[in-house]
Amino acid sequence: MNKKQWIICGNCIYLDKCPAGKAKLINVDVNSSIYNDIGCYDHEQISPKQMKLF
Repeated sequence: MNKKQWIICGNCIYLDKCPAGKAKLINVDVNSSIYNDIGCYDHEQISPKQMKLF
């Protein structure tokens, strides 16, 4: 089984097309301790369900 790669929303190339990622990052400072915890796994980026979650 391949290990899935964690993609941080702030570093994601799909952020401009992802309402879920944008909503998660509202009012979160880049230097915050939780910044790196906000994201998804690489296989979820291509899933339309992930991008329409919120």
